[in-house]
Parts: sequence; structure tokens; C-alpha cells
Amino acid sequence: MQVRVEGFEKLQELYKGDNEFGEIWSECVQNNSVQDYHIQDGYLFKGIKLCISDYSLRLWIIEGQHRGGLGGHFGRDKTIDLVENKFHWPKLRRDVERYVQRCRTCHLAKSRSQNTGLYTPLPELQAP
Repeated sequence: MQVRVEGFEKLQELYKGDNEFGEIWSECVQNNSVQDYHIQDGYLFKGIKLCISDYSLRLWIIEGQHRGGLGGHFGRDKTIDLVENKFHWPKLRRDVERYVQRCRTCHLAKSRSQNTGLYTPLPELQAP
């Protein structure tokens, strides 16, 4: 069973000219692996995590993990855990945090307004 994501194969072309992964890509092509990085099926991995170039795919991944499943719109920490579990890029945490801070649905659903006021005791009863 295979899954095809449009534009995903373009990721292989972007590694060469990428500011963050360009040098690592070149070294991996020559030496098969560098530090914890290696190339498999034309994609760059750090350990078991797929490296994502500076490309709009990052936003798509964050959005998919943040909105994910039936629960949907997970908080910052849960979204970071979900993205870090499968993917790697520098400043991943910062990118996820910015996305979650700007999520309109989260702002509407998790507003800070509370329906609380001053404590008002019940009146004392004079008869049963």
C-alpha cells in the first residue's frame, strides 16, 4: 500500500540548494552518512525522522498534525510532540509555536473570558 502526496518528490530536489541541509546532503552523497544523517530512497533522514527543507511542506505538516484526527486543534506541546516524532528541521519548535499562536480556531475555542463574578452568598431562610 502506498500513499502519494503531491509535491513531495520535489523535496528531493530542494535538499541540494537548501541553506539548512545543503552541506549535509552533499556530505551524505559522498560518504553515505554523516553524524546521524543518511539518505534513503532519495530523502534525507536524521535518525528515523525525515528532514524537511525550507518549503511550504513544513506548514502543511504542522497544520495536519495540529488539526489532526477527531480531537483536533491540539495545544502547542502536543503538536510539537507529534511533529518531532516523524520530522526534523532546525527551529521546528519555533515554527510550531508560531502556528499555534496564530490559529484562529484555537483563539475562538480557548478564549480567556470567564463567567465569574464576586461571590454572592445565598440569603438566609426565615422559615422552613
